[in-house]
Amino acid sequence: MQNLGVLTGGYNYSQALSINEWGEAVGECGYINLEGTIESRGAFIWTAVKGMQDLNTLVVNLPAGVSLACAYGINRNGWIVGVGYFTDSLGLHRRPFLLSPIAGLAHLQLLLLD
Repeated sequence: MQNLGVLTGGYNYSQALSINEWGEAVGECGYINLEGTIESRGAFIWTAVKGMQDLNTLVVNLPAGVSLACAYGINRNGWIVGVGYFTDSLGLHRRPFLLSPIAGLAHLQLLLLD
């Protein structure tokens, strides 16, 4: 068991939800207020070399208004699944995501697939 820490930016908890055979872990960080309500979330990846990184900062084509909230799984090839949120004129919506590493670029640059 290992403490992975939390992302910077005011988060006060984290939980890893999946780990692959290379030891890369994914999950969510968040901020829980004094009443126990989750006020914000952010999806992360953790590696032994780079530590915890916010997936929102690693996606090269993340559309404006989209926030990756929780990463639920990572496979041996680095593909990550999870859920995010986006806002449009009808309000706030949940949406699943699939991230794929971009061949030939840095290991953690990811592509959001539709």
